[in-house]
Amino acid sequence: MASVYNLIGNPSGVSREIIREHGRLEMPIRIRYFAALTIQRCYRGYKVRCIVRYWHNMATVIQKVVRGWLVRWHRVDYLKQYLARMEERDLNNNARKIQAFYRGYQVRKTLSMPIKELVKQKQLTEQQSANMREIMRQKFQALRLYGRRSSVSISQDIDQDTMGEECKRWVLFILFKTHHLIRTYCKEGIYSIHGSK
Repeated sequence: MASVYNLIGNPSGVSREIIREHGRLEMPIRIRYFAALTIQRCYRGYKVRCIVRYWHNMATVIQKVVRGWLVRWHRVDYLKQYLARMEERDLNNNARKIQAFYRGYQVRKTLSMPIKELVKQKQLTEQQSANMREIMRQKFQALRLYGRRSSVSISQDIDQDTMGEECKRWVLFILFKTHHLIRTYCKEGIYSIHGSK
């Protein structure tokens, strides 16, 4: 039997030599292993992404088919609802017109005086309000000029009956001018809160 001891110079360094030589020979194998692992990881990720994209596309197709089927299935109901809304809107518009015509008819029918007399009364009220404004302007001007001492004599000049009658006409004029602002049971006024009763 042949001995290998004569080939090795230092027997105590044999184990270190074997480890160093093994590491040197293992390095290319390890590099190839990690390269193959990286390639496999990239390819598997690519395949999974392709499969997921395919599933998403198929889910989209299924959803599209189901939605189209549902729309076609419920189309009759949708059309009925749409026609019912249109019919209700038209009926509401027609009812509004009929109510407006009837209200106008009722107002014209229940007037205690003809329109010409209303116009005359309006003109008279406007003339009286202009007179009242002029009287009040003069009285306030007199108050400013003469002070508080003459205010007693100025107030005595105004006839109480005339003042009461003119105030009554003034209030009626204001009510006549602002009657559309008042809320009725059926119709909201301009200044009322929308939708309130």
